[in-house]
Amino acid sequence: MPHTKSKSNSRSLVRAAPSQIAAAPSLPVIDEVLTQARTTTRRAVDHAVAYAHDHPDKALLYALATGYVMRTLPVTRVLGGVLRVALPLIKPAAICYGISKLVLRRRA
Repeated sequence: MPHTKSKSNSRSLVRAAPSQIAAAPSLPVIDEVLTQARTTTRRAVDHAVAYAHDHPDKALLYALATGYVMRTLPVTRVLGGVLRVALPLIKPAAICYGISKLVLRRRA
């Protein structure tokens, strides 16, 4: 079945030749990034454990202070405010997105 311009982009990507599809990052690059993230995380955890072992009193005070600050932050109010603003805007945003897709499709 030949490819026509009226098909959606998702269908045209399925039928596109391999040379037309943008090159995705290769697996060795992804593995390298994941390995770097693991080693960085492991180093941070090791550093925190060593600090807590060397200075247990300071580590306990820092943990208590961090817990207190996290407890007193108005996280629920901030998230509630964001949701109150975002939810009414979802429908107009979806309509604008649909209109822009129709305009782009008509131009092509």
